[in-house]
Amino acid sequence: MSIQTPNKTYPVAVLCNLKTNEDWKTSRQTYFFRKIVLESQDLGVSCVFFHPKDWRQEKQEIYGRYYNLRTTKWERKTIPRPSFIYTRYRIFNAETRQYWLQFKEACKQTDIKLYNPIALVKLVWDKVKFHQFLEEYQFPTLEAHVLENYTPKSLAELMKIHPIFYLKPRKGSQGDGIFQVEQLVETQWKLTNKNQETIYPNLDALFSKFYLKQDSNQYFAQKSLSMRTYQGRNFDIRVLVQNNGFDEYQMTGIGLRLAPSKTNLSNLSQGGTPTSLEAVFGENALAIRQKVEALCLAIAARLHQKIGTFLEIGFDILMDNSLEPYMLEGNTKPSRWLFFKIAEQYAKSHPLHHQYLNMRKQSARQILRFFERKLLNSK
Repeated sequence: MSIQTPNKTYPVAVLCNLKTNEDWKTSRQTYFFRKIVLESQDLGVSCVFFHPKDWRQEKQEIYGRYYNLRTTKWERKTIPRPSFIYTRYRIFNAETRQYWLQFKEACKQTDIKLYNPIALVKLVWDKVKFHQFLEEYQFPTLEAHVLENYTPKSLAELMKIHPIFYLKPRKGSQGDGIFQVEQLVETQWKLTNKNQETIYPNLDALFSKFYLKQDSNQYFAQKSLSMRTYQGRNFDIRVLVQNNGFDEYQMTGIGLRLAPSKTNLSNLSQGGTPTSLEAVFGENALAIRQKVEALCLAIAARLHQKIGTFLEIGFDILMDNSLEPYMLEGNTKPSRWLFFKIAEQYAKSHPLHHQYLNMRKQSARQILRFFERKLLNSK
């Protein structure tokens, strides 16, 4: 991205996973990127997107792509080293990790600022560290325990009060790798992963099998609490919090994801249903929104105090039966797709259709305003 004034251009770039021409033709992510470009027009901001391999270390420049509004095509463009980089890059295998490590090393030799900062990404990406942060500042969250610190016997004692708990990867996304452990009777334990169920005579047998397939050092155990459901289905609330460029944090998006029947995974990629707060809470929707907003903004303020300035963060919230919010986890590369899918649930003439579409639009615009203000303030 670059903010343009009559006499100056201040470059900022967007780091992403799209590498090949085919990626730029078929990836759903380009829909969000086009939204950013469209929102940039009246702000005087031009956007350049790039993959780590597009960074040219010797020349200190980026051979990226921009969206040509006249031709409606992604075209190549070279820009000098940017002042800021908005990173949407995700690590999901050895290749993407290697690209990231090389690029991160190159950035250390420059004064480029990454948003979100690496310190925030490390804290939030590791769910155990983020949970410890929440506990340190006494934010409501679910009790969690590092798996390597427990034996099957000690876990059995720990879980007597709650016969259901979850085994989750410390660093995971999209609901992948989550197991549910449930005690059916005194001598029967059930392990469920997505739609696969296995019955074991005791926790020793269950964990012996689990340890064969998973690295216990990378997992933690989390208790299940009695949480609010809707029509017998579990749900969570996804919140987007963004910095307005003056280090003031605002909730710019909120929506709800219903899990499929008899499961706890509400991720849209796992079959979750996008739903509005209004559909689930009715006349209580505003009060719920205010409670959730207060919690999320308080956590964002603490993160700013600990890490420093960051651009945005997504939060997943659970509600207990008393309609009190519990922070489940965070996401430093939050998606806006949920707001678009909720809007689709309503007729185009319905006020909620416009409300949720506007969330997606304004959250893209907030990114540009953040950089506009940061760049102008740095001059």
